[in-house]
Amino acid sequence: MPRFRYKAIAPDGRTVEDVIEADDREGALARLRADQRLPVALDEDHGPTAGRTNTAAATKEPTVIGPLLVLIEAGLGVDQALNVLVRAGDARTVPVARALLERVRSGQSLSQAMAASSFAFSPFAIAIVRAGEAGGALGVALRQLMGYLDRAERLRRAIRTALIYPTVLVSAAVLSLLLLLIYVVPQFESLFRESAAPLPAVTRAVIAISAGVREQGWLLVVLILLGVIAAKQRREGLRRWWQGRLVAWPVSAAIVRRLEAERFARSLAALLRAGIAVQDALAMAIGTIGNDAVAEALHGAPARLRRGETLAQALAASNALPALAIEFVRIGEAAGNLAPSLERLADTYAVETEDALRRLVLLVEPVLIIAVGLVVGIVVLSLLSALVGFNALAV
Repeated sequence: MPRFRYKAIAPDGRTVEDVIEADDREGALARLRADQRLPVALDEDHGPTAGRTNTAAATKEPTVIGPLLVLIEAGLGVDQALNVLVRAGDARTVPVARALLERVRSGQSLSQAMAASSFAFSPFAIAIVRAGEAGGALGVALRQLMGYLDRAERLRRAIRTALIYPTVLVSAAVLSLLLLLIYVVPQFESLFRESAAPLPAVTRAVIAISAGVREQGWLLVVLILLGVIAAKQRREGLRRWWQGRLVAWPVSAAIVRRLEAERFARSLAALLRAGIAVQDALAMAIGTIGNDAVAEALHGAPARLRRGETLAQALAASNALPALAIEFVRIGEAAGNLAPSLERLADTYAVETEDALRRLVLLVEPVLIIAVGLVVGIVVLSLLSALVGFNALAV
């Protein structure tokens, strides 16, 4: 019996990924609906390589959605627009567009074709397109989706840019220290060996470290490689541990919570504007959160919403989002304009997050410079102190 790999929203709001057996695709969908699970991705399982991560999907979505939006707004039908992408797209676009075109021509809707190509599209993108098709406003849905993807990409670029300088500084410091230990310290070591004068304790320690790096450096490389392999094997556990620490440390917690609040608000607003019911939109928006600790804290919110609580009450009970975010949601619910309120919240946190990242980098830079200066200074001063001692003995 064929096997189907699916991703669905469970009744308690959790995002579930698993494999089920069914006679065909419709049978698999029927089984999911019978279990009260909202399917957002379903594809036939051909083995261990069938599943892909949402990270891969996120990198492909803008390259396909952007050109597709332009062509549809120019008046082309979905199959015509996909055909143009197949003939004139770039290397990343053509394979995805060809897979979509084949399924659309076989009678599937665009959202169904995207769900069958879940390696290239996230459940969030599929839900937006499905809602646009149901409301007869595919172009509007694609524009909303592309706007979300553009803003998400700007946020990723801001984070990457903020990390460039600290990464370069740390790399340069490590390289400089290795050059000192491998090439500079040995030059002085031969000089010190010719003298019978006792060396300062710091100098002896630096010489010992230098000898260890030169003679046992291969062991250090092996240990690093083994550590990398072990980290890859336990990648999921380490990632969850690290994300839990990020929301626990005072320095990073405020930034991470603002960042995730922006992502959550932006995706929930886009889903609501696409016409998706609040309960389903809430579960899908939680699935777009990048930090597992925040997402897990919010998993109970859809169930509270079904029990009759307001969205603001359900989110406040999780204690995962900043108080300002809850107030924006409460005001939006009371005024009947939840989506615009969420968009204003996302815009507010986008500015605050960029400012916070900028301030953090400004704080980290001098700390790193001082740390690098101390380490290199200790090595240099240990050598100079020994030379000064020799000169004093010579006089």
